[in-house]
Amino acid sequence: MGLYQFHFYDADGGRPTLDFFDGDDDGAASCEAFRSLRQHLSCLGVEVYEGERLVARLERPEGRVAGPGSAIHGAG
Repeated sequence: MGLYQFHFYDADGGRPTLDFFDGDDDGAASCEAFRSLRQHLSCLGVEVYEGERLVARLERPEGRVAGPGSAIHGAG
């Protein structure tokens, strides 16, 4: 088990959101990070860290990002 950090980032390189996940392994953390990305529509992607170690960098398909109050069709 490990404590993972999800660093969400937007198209401008900003990091508006940080979440945490206590999971069994890197695979579980990466899956949860990608699921969580669906909730942060203005973010382009998420970096998954365990401590200082970068586990994964995940982005939306085709870099599709929605502005505030809009929806991304086909992302769910």
